[in-house]
Amino acid sequence: MQPDSGTETSPKRPLSVGKKSGSRNGVHSSETSTIARLAFLVMLMLVVSFFAFYTIYWIVRCIHFIGAMRKLDTRRDSIIAVGQLGNSVLSFNVVSNSMLLRS
Repeated sequence: MQPDSGTETSPKRPLSVGKKSGSRNGVHSSETSTIARLAFLVMLMLVVSFFAFYTIYWIVRCIHFIGAMRKLDTRRDSIIAVGQLGNSVLSFNVVSNSMLLRS
């Protein structure tokens, strides 16, 4: 049987197996989700990199702090040792320096 010449029928397209419905502008939703996953991965890697570099920054700061504390401890110990020498040794040193300056 032939259809009437006045009515047009379009041939039915077979459904493709790999394509999902809801495609827009030739981009399929599976590709969109791949792009979204890639963008999420990039953002995640940026956040992880930020925290890694921030942790390294604080480790270096702590190492510098420990070195500075060691220097302060040695200075404090030397000041305590000088204080224990007594006034007689310090006054002798001052007197001997003033005698050297006069000559």
